[in-house]
Amino acid sequence: MTNSPKTPEALAGAGAHPLDPLTAEEIRQVASVLRRDRGVGDGWRFASIELREPAKDALAALAAGGPGRRQALAVCWDRGSGQAYRAVVSIADGEVTAWEHLPGQQPNITADEWHECTRRWSQRWRGAASPTCRWC
Repeated sequence: MTNSPKTPEALAGAGAHPLDPLTAEEIRQVASVLRRDRGVGDGWRFASIELREPAKDALAALAAGGPGRRQALAVCWDRGSGQAYRAVVSIADGEVTAWEHLPGQQPNITADEWHECTRRWSQRWRGAASPTCRWC
């Protein structure tokens, strides 16, 4: 298996059904585009990156053999400021086509945050538990 970079056309899911979930490569590409174009860096988290389903009229055109343009919808937030954003990324073009600030909204908890909270709680609980506690 090779790690050679893929062209945007190759990542656009040539031969894939337009409603197929994003591939791992497409998800990585979306994250990379957001890092490059919107400065999403180490202080940010991705709440989700998923397929942006095409409109029904676009699906009909695809069924008739028209060209498909897969897009991804990503929700991310800056942990430093607590501000959340929603982005639409064109997978074929490798560019952000929409960037929306979501003031007052908080994205869902991520798996790494869950583990971080569990670890902190567990450490606090162990410190308060009896030294003879069999569950510690």
